[in-house]
Amino acid sequence: MESDKKACKFCGEEIMAVAVKCRHCGEYLDPSARPKHVHDATERALLPVGRPASAIAAGYLALFGVIPVFGLPFSALALVCGIVALKNIKADPTLSGSGRAWFGIILGGLMTLVSLGFLVLLIIGAMVSSAQS
Repeated sequence: MESDKKACKFCGEEIMAVAVKCRHCGEYLDPSARPKHVHDATERALLPVGRPASAIAAGYLALFGVIPVFGLPFSALALVCGIVALKNIKADPTLSGSGRAWFGIILGGLMTLVSLGFLVLLIIGAMVSSAQS
């Protein structure tokens, strides 16, 4: 039974011979067994970690699309980027960012309709005022 144990090469404590990680010091005995860097919440919020770029673009474009009339191209692009992002996320389940993609689709679509409606009202108003002159 004692032959099933060995000393940790980092701390010297006795561990199981088949151990991958020392239970005393937490070091990995085999570097290939070490997990990849796990990104914290701040990194995930600020950087495109594990998300398609189209999902991030959809979110930011939707925010720029809130500007009436001048935001029309941004909101339309947000809509397109959101759809592309959802397709990418569906194709690769390891990706996240569907919330940003849906945000781009919903706000982008809504602001596209609002901006188009505003443009239609401006055109109708201009036509009515020119007809009265």
